[in-house]
Amino acid sequence: MTELSLSAKKRLDVGKGASRRLRKEETIPGILYGKSFEPVSLQFEHRHLLRLIKDKSCFSNLISLDVDGEAYKVLIKNLQRHVYKNKVMHLELQALSSEDVVLAEIPLEFINADKAVGVKKGGALSLSMKVIRVRCLSVNIPSQIVVDLAELDIEQILHLSDLTLPAGVESYDLMLGKDHNLSIAAIHAVKE
Repeated sequence: MTELSLSAKKRLDVGKGASRRLRKEETIPGILYGKSFEPVSLQFEHRHLLRLIKDKSCFSNLISLDVDGEAYKVLIKNLQRHVYKNKVMHLELQALSSEDVVLAEIPLEFINADKAVGVKKGGALSLSMKVIRVRCLSVNIPSQIVVDLAELDIEQILHLSDLTLPAGVESYDLMLGKDHNLSIAAIHAVKE
């Protein structure tokens, strides 16, 4: 896994007009907040943000942020995009320490879908989730969770409780109770 990084500058000029002026200069307004300091208004170069968000793992991984020489480990909490243009409008980041417990959405990586027992028998694979919510220490955030579908048979359903999560990572939905043991994938017989 590659280390994700981003640089920013503090900005003193805040408000709607200031944000519009920044966007005209291909600079994006943003904010950084954390437990141990007051929120800081930032500005980012748009081209650097576009390069960062091309890697979808940036939304579930820690990012090294450099703000005028100060280093932070951050998570993207909110990213606002333009309605139809390929432009970022605003970015919110949360600074984390190694002891912070976070709630994050982690992508699922499905493997062996074509080798699944039920698919070989002519069944159709149905995926009902692409991401799951997990709770863990900020240093334990996985970049993805691998789901092996090789043993899935026809009319068999894979639930959250069937996943093998890394050490120190727990499913947020399962923490809410047995009623939240959601379906992830299933193979159904094809009706003729």
